[in-house]
Amino acid sequence: MKIYSLFEIFTSLLESFVIEGTIIGSFGSITGSIAGYFLTMYLAQKGINFEGSIKNTDLVISYVIYPDVKFSFLIISFFMATIVSTSLQYYLLYTQRDLHIMKH
Repeated sequence: MKIYSLFEIFTSLLESFVIEGTIIGSFGSITGSIAGYFLTMYLAQKGINFEGSIKNTDLVISYVIYPDVKFSFLIISFFMATIVSTSLQYYLLYTQRDLHIMKH
């Protein structure tokens, strides 16, 4: 029977939180990127009507704006969201680990 110290239990608990956060963050990145891509595809076909907002201005632009849709935007947004969520999880893991070491 192995005896674990509180630090080992705390570290394994934080690591399991990081793994869970990475999985949830990746799932959120995938679903958010796909949903955003399809929403942008819809708005690229229908357009966004800004007539009520810019009708009384002297701008020489169309009232309807059509966003640009590219598959590369989907890939870039997925990787950006994944990198940000994963790096924040690891940052929190190591700052909490350092705080726990300093307390004891």
